[in-house]
Amino acid sequence: MKARERLKEVRKGRGMNQTQLGHLVGMSAEQISRMENGKQGISTEFLEDLCPKLGISVAEFYGASAAERERAAMDPAILRYVVHGLKNSDLLNAAEDVDALADATWMLYTLAEGMVEAGTPETRIMKEVAADAPKMLRLAVQQGRRRS
Repeated sequence: MKARERLKEVRKGRGMNQTQLGHLVGMSAEQISRMENGKQGISTEFLEDLCPKLGISVAEFYGASAAERERAAMDPAILRYVVHGLKNSDLLNAAEDVDALADATWMLYTLAEGMVEAGTPETRIMKEVAADAPKMLRLAVQQGRRRS
């Protein structure tokens, strides 16, 4: 499931309209609508702000179990952005938690997929995914520790 679809699903699952969700995170209903329709990307910062307010982790936001991630047919064209981002992250070598690495990879994949859908230029996708890789990995490791 794409991040934009998941945002709408999470919002509706909590009985919220776009205005209410926007108010929760300090955005307009129009911005939420643009995210849900794939016209505006969903940033890491947005998810870091949103998820705690909804009482879920970023990995839970994406809603994919480890088995679903393993079965997912990841598009190689999008997956290369993830590999680029992780390869350039010093945290990759320190990632002893395989589940956290899988969560981070899934989050980065979904981020890149949304940017491709929105027509973001390739150089910008590479730059943003590389910049977000350390954040995603840190988040996944922290959330994994909280679950333990």
